Amino acid sequence: MSGAKPILIVEDVSISFGGLQALYQCSFSMKKGEIFSLIGPNGAGKTTIFNIINALYKPDGGRILFEDENLLSLKPHQVANRGIARTFQNIELFNEMTVLENVLTGRHFYYRSGVMANFFATHRSKTEEDQNKDYILDLLHFLNLESFKDQKAVDLSFGIQKRVELARAMALDPKVLLLDEPAGGLNPQETENLMGLIQSIRDERGISILLVEHDMRLVMELSDRICVLHFGQKIAEGTPTAIQQNKNVIEAYLGTTKHDA
Repeated sequence: MSGAKPILIVEDVSISFGGLQALYQCSFSMKKGEIFSLIGPNGAGKTTIFNIINALYKPDGGRILFEDENLLSLKPHQVANRGIARTFQNIELFNEMTVLENVLTGRHFYYRSGVMANFFATHRSKTEEDQNKDYILDLLHFLNLESFKDQKAVDLSFGIQKRVELARAMALDPKVLLLDEPAGGLNPQETENLMGLIQSIRDERGISILLVEHDMRLVMELSDRICVLHFGQKIAEGTPTAIQQNKNVIEAYLGTTKHDA
């Protein structure tokens, strides 16, 4: 992977909100097939970077390059269509829909027949529906969600809901998956299971992963490289071992008695 070309480049990105500098000339790049983590205290700018990559925010300066294309001229749905999917800190499933139905909503880019064709259930739309359903059933099996496929989201435990949201993001069949605090609210066993899933998503599905997470054990065990943010600026980047030994990181983040990401 050391010689791999970057798939995503964040270059000199700055943004401020009401006079508050949230990010200042932040730069990093992640390689194809890499698990790359962003860490830092609350307010460091981690989720802001996700929002800029997803085109939810427009930065004051800088560039976001994905496979050599500048994403800053695109709308959120166009970024998703390029192959960047995302989970959020707060779960937003359709409570009265089943797991299967929720995850199928993540395949909307793959429906080509159009609304009227689906309404009248033409042969083409029926074939399309079957193909997408088969894809989702395989995905649910991969994420150990098959037994929940017919249950409504509202009836699921928090940990399973988080996994369903992950499945919905993966339904896009992305090249890069942005995970925003995927272990938040999970118990130790659920976190352990999640770590195995994230590893499998990269190794078996070939999806590059950009991770924001406050669970330092998860970050240190899974990450190929880590970027550390502090007050909107990058203060370190490197392997987990290098980050753990970095004096600036220890003082700003890892050395504190409570890890608030």
